[in-house]
Amino acid sequence: MTTIVLKKTLLINLIFKTHLDIGFTDLAQRVIENYFSNYIPRAIQLAKELRESGQKERFVWTVGAWLIYQAMETASPARRKDLEQAIEMGDIVWHGLPFTTHTELMDASLFRHGLNYSQKLDQRFEKKTIAAKMTDVPGHTRSIVPLLVEAGIEFLHIGVNPASTPPDVPPIFIWRHPSGAEVIVMYHKGTYGDLMIQENLDCGICFAHTGDNQGPPSVKDVLTTYSHLKGLFPEADIQASTLNAFSRKLRKIKSTLPVITQEIGDTWIHGVGSDPGKVSRFREFSRLRNRWLIQGTTAAEQEAIDRFSDRLILIPEHTWGMDEKTHFPDIVHYSTDELRKVKDTQKAKIFETSWAEQRTYLSQAQQALGQNRFSREIQEALSSLTPVHPDLNLWTRINENENIPVDSYTLSIDPCIGAITDLSCANGRKLATPEHVLGLFRYEVFCKTDYDRFTRQYLQNLDKNGSWAFPDFTKPGIEKIIKSHREILPILDGIYRYREKDNEILLRLHMPDEAVETFGSPKYIVLTLRIDPAKTITVTLDLLEKQACRLPVAMWFSLNPPVEKPERWQLMKMGQFISPLEVIENGNR
Repeated sequence: MTTIVLKKTLLINLIFKTHLDIGFTDLAQRVIENYFSNYIPRAIQLAKELRESGQKERFVWTVGAWLIYQAMETASPARRKDLEQAIEMGDIVWHGLPFTTHTELMDASLFRHGLNYSQKLDQRFEKKTIAAKMTDVPGHTRSIVPLLVEAGIEFLHIGVNPASTPPDVPPIFIWRHPSGAEVIVMYHKGTYGDLMIQENLDCGICFAHTGDNQGPPSVKDVLTTYSHLKGLFPEADIQASTLNAFSRKLRKIKSTLPVITQEIGDTWIHGVGSDPGKVSRFREFSRLRNRWLIQGTTAAEQEAIDRFSDRLILIPEHTWGMDEKTHFPDIVHYSTDELRKVKDTQKAKIFETSWAEQRTYLSQAQQALGQNRFSREIQEALSSLTPVHPDLNLWTRINENENIPVDSYTLSIDPCIGAITDLSCANGRKLATPEHVLGLFRYEVFCKTDYDRFTRQYLQNLDKNGSWAFPDFTKPGIEKIIKSHREILPILDGIYRYREKDNEILLRLHMPDEAVETFGSPKYIVLTLRIDPAKTITVTLDLLEKQACRLPVAMWFSLNPPVEKPERWQLMKMGQFISPLEVIENGNR
């Protein structure tokens, strides 16, 4: 905890909190059951015990809204009554967000759904939530700002994972969106939350966190926290408080705060690449869901979509399986061949179960829809996402060394690696050139040198955090398996034109044996191009027969058309365009 000595009397808002990981420390279902059956009742009892003891010290537990909402929905009548009483007494409070998420993975409507949990609880208990918190994930997209404001949120606290480089922002600032919407943001860098005193304010905030999924503290821990703060600030009024209470205080100094208008972004978003199949289904589900909402629904259909959304929103929650360093601390069996030796062990099976559990959120979402037009659309979408070997009897092979006319376009394909090296329109415009190819697949293999660079660039406070940060963020022992960085390209087997529709071209490729057998790449790659009369080019990529491995690898599919002003590229995040050139230093650049 930061030591600050002030002479003036002040109010310290003491926030008791634990960090919710829906998974990581255990299987997600066990984690949630432990909160419902153990942690929430313990927190209620702790607050009651301190109140009835006659001491001044109190306990108020702050959690994300999703946890309280779900507890209310699933609790027994007796436990629900206890929780309701604790809420009415002010012992249990929620903030405006459901839990910590990768916000960039969501669309705006799903983020709004997450905000609805606190709004529903507010309505039920006649409260007004104006503050929210994210923990662990170092940053988020600016696109959430107008959505927070829309939901009445004025203050967002972000506590950063201790080993991760935080964005270069002030400790407290106004985050302003181009629309004019703005929220006050407080950053605690290198900690989930700490002590912060504002010089021009008569109060401060202090977080008393327990560890990941550790639940509420003990009575002794609570009293020790008060005692420690009293030692630092003998004249201070130290009160168990809420983010809402502190947020109301911040209104007094809002006009004096610095303003940040830049994008921050999520430097932890690499986790999204760990399960392409799950993410592709999630994105398809999200697209369909958004379309249904735009089209309009009946009351019954909206209820089905809400049930669907309750499961779908668990995908962008920031936990993507159990903690490897704790549950599968194997630094030897990385390669495809080595992994086969341990994949059937009990530890490996349990660890893998945590990934399967994450994928079940999608099947649960599908089941929650019931039988209706939505469920049929979902099933059709899932079928289209299943990679299959093409029936080449339906296709005619064409010469890979010749230009290929398709509608009003002409294509040239690299005869070795299968990338499009020329795509010319009838008007002479070029959408691909040898320097700006389209459809290039690459399989990248990382080595210790890459991790050393990553460590220098991103990890921090390793003197304190190295014991867990190195196994968390790197691959210990990888230097014994992979000696150098590799980028492996596919080999073109053939180019085909669809017999029934001459506007469809298929490329069949395979990867070198070493890439497949040692590094776990897909064995076959199928690329289908379709140019419709509206001049839209649709690209479908199928990856087939990939072997499991634990090596640090990445699959890239490049679309790099030549443009006159590349600085005008923009990223779409939650339905809003953001220039990569306006990302703040140490944000997601």
